Amino acid sequence: MGEPFGPGLAAWGLNPADLVMVRTPDAASLLAAGEEALRSGAAGAVIMSGWGEAKVHGLTASRRLMMAARSGSTLGVLVRANAAPAPSAAETRWSVAATPSSPLDANAPGRPAFRARLLRSRSGAQPGEWIMEWDREARAFVKPAASGGLVSVPADRSAGAKRSRAA
Repeated sequence: MGEPFGPGLAAWGLNPADLVMVRTPDAASLLAAGEEALRSGAAGAVIMSGWGEAKVHGLTASRRLMMAARSGSTLGVLVRANAAPAPSAAETRWSVAATPSSPLDANAPGRPAFRARLLRSRSGAQPGEWIMEWDREARAFVKPAASGGLVSVPADRSAGAKRSRAA
């Protein structure tokens, strides 16, 4: 639960000057401020971040946030660190965690890597898991490079190919 770090935000393609940060004393105030920001439509995205379990994070609160996001046409993200998954009216529910990255040349530390799991989607998208690394130069997520040497893909080694050569 650190402070936003300007150079780190810039490395992710975010201008720190465009960030409006609001501190709230508790989870209920966080949700109220987030709802108001979502409903206004003035922000490109509203990220609400809290720590641990809070009774106010229930179905009613998530429905209110969803309706506010729709009315303001604003992306809303509620991050619940160190909290168990709970019922929600959200369009999607994700679990995101750090994962080991692929080392760079000379065994240098690799790019930041994440494991993102789609747990639930109201649009019908199937749950799945993705491993991705952040490429600072491209300012985009990329698939991690394969670790170690791989056997090359053979030419046509199907059973049908063997029969046609033998004939």
